[in-house]
Amino acid sequence: MRVAVVCYALVLRSAALRDEISRFEPLELEVADEKMHQEALMTPTSPETAANSTADHQPEAFLEVISSANCIDGTLHLRGQNVVNSALVFSKECATLRGDMGAQVTLQEPLIFEGDLRMEGDIRFIAASFFFEPCVEVKGSASMFGNIHFEGCHNKAHNKWHAGGGGLMVKKLTQHAGAIAFHNCSSEDHGGGLYVIESIAQNNGTMA
Repeated sequence: MRVAVVCYALVLRSAALRDEISRFEPLELEVADEKMHQEALMTPTSPETAANSTADHQPEAFLEVISSANCIDGTLHLRGQNVVNSALVFSKECATLRGDMGAQVTLQEPLIFEGDLRMEGDIRFIAASFFFEPCVEVKGSASMFGNIHFEGCHNKAHNKWHAGGGGLMVKKLTQHAGAIAFHNCSSEDHGGGLYVIESIAQNNGTMA
């Protein structure tokens, strides 16, 4: 009899506990990281935002610093992206300037060749700022056989030694082939893009 009473009491207590639990609403847990991930997937991204995000993660183009040591066996051979970050003078022994297709030189300082120079291949010179002399100076005679482009070269000098030409100043110039072009170049004195001290001859090619 006592056992039956105890069992009955346990049954009543269990039923009461179930009623107590049923009064509580189930608790929903939210994982913050998962919610943020889902919201990011559902949020539309504009083309501008996507482009900027891609650009931020792209590595900068490697710039090869040009020095006198780059002139090997009398030839300065340029490939890819290059930069002149200090005033650079090449001796008369450096007599050939050759550029592979797409070779580009950013000029933070001017480039000077002491002697005659043969220019061939494909080279684009881009000035990072204005100078008080031309972007490129050839103190001897220059022979052109390639496509040579000068961009943004501005010569602010007024003295007679460096005042000529924004892009190129040369003693004598002969164009045998290719194209010589000057874009947005100027000189405070004379010879906006090109200044030839003595004579110029054009056997072939174009010049603009």
